[in-house]
Amino acid sequence: MQPLTFKGQVALVTGAGRGMGRSHALYLARRGAKVVVNDNGSTADGSGCEISPAEEVVREIQALGGEAVADTNSVATESGAKSIVQSAINTWGRIDIVINNAGVVEFVPFAEMTYEQFRRLIQVHLDGAWLVTRAAWPHMTHQQYGRVIFITSQAALTGMPSLTHYGAAKWAVVGLARQLSLETGDLDIKVNALGVIAYTRLAQPFFDPKARERSKTSMASNSEGWWQRNMRADQISPVAAWLSHKDCDVNGEIVETGAGHTFHQFFTSTDGYTNVTATAEDIVENKSLIFDQTRTTHVFRHLKDMGAWRVQRALAAGAEPLE
Repeated sequence: MQPLTFKGQVALVTGAGRGMGRSHALYLARRGAKVVVNDNGSTADGSGCEISPAEEVVREIQALGGEAVADTNSVATESGAKSIVQSAINTWGRIDIVINNAGVVEFVPFAEMTYEQFRRLIQVHLDGAWLVTRAAWPHMTHQQYGRVIFITSQAALTGMPSLTHYGAAKWAVVGLARQLSLETGDLDIKVNALGVIAYTRLAQPFFDPKARERSKTSMASNSEGWWQRNMRADQISPVAAWLSHKDCDVNGEIVETGAGHTFHQFFTSTDGYTNVTATAEDIVENKSLIFDQTRTTHVFRHLKDMGAWRVQRALAAGAEPLE
C-alpha cells in the first residue's frame, strides 16, 4: 500500500515535549505534517513549569526538515486551550488533527486524596481534552474535516488502586470521544479514543517501591529495563498516525495499543436475567445468570491482568525474555 502521509495537514499534539506526545509529534512531522508542539513543561504530577521541552522537540522537527511551532500554554484553562489552537490558525490557517495527549499522574489512595489532587488530574486529562477540542471544533466543522484522538489508559479501563482520579478522568474521555463521534453528522470528522501502555515519565512510579506498595500492583515485578526496551512510546505512534489519517474511517471507537500489539476494545454484556416483576430476592437467586461471562471476549478486572496479558503477547511475538 501507499505510505500514509500528512502533507499539507496541521496537527496539534498536547503534552508533546516528552514521552508519547513527543513521539507522535515527530512521527507525524516525518510524514509531512506541520505540528504545534504543546507542552507547559510540568513535572509528572503537574507541578513546575519550563519552556524547553516543547522548544527542543520543535528543533528536532526542524532538523528533520519539517515545520513546527512550540506552544507552552496549559490545556487546563479555557484561555490556554484557545491559545494553543490559535497557534495553529495563526501559523498555518487551519487545524486538521488534535491528539489530546497531555497528562499528569500521582498515586494517592482514595482515603488520603484531597479534592485539590482530584481536581488537578481532572483539569488536565478531562477538562483539558474538552477545552482544546472545543476550541478546535469550529475550525474543523468549517473545514468539514478533522481527526481527534483522546488518549486513554488501561489504568482506567481495567482499574488500579490509588488512581481513582486518573481512572475517572481517563474513563470520562472515552465517553467524550464516543459522544462527540455522534455529533459529526455528514462531516468527515472522526473522533476516537486511543488506549495506551508504554514506559514514560508517567509510568516510572510503577517501579518505585513506595508507589508500588500504594498501588497494590504486581506489574512492577518485571524489570524496569525490560519495560524501557519493550514497552516503548515509539510503538504507539504508528497507531496514533493511522487514526489521524484522512483515510481512516474508524469513528467513536476505542483502539488499544502497546508493545506492538494493537486491538479493538469494546464493551460486552452477558445474556443476563429478565423478569419484569423481579424482586430483590429474584436478583440474588439469579446472580449467576447476570454475571455469566462465558460468551464474552477478554474482560480485565485490574491493570496487572492487562499488563500480564500484554507481556505474554509481547513474548509470544518475539520480545526478549523477562529478566
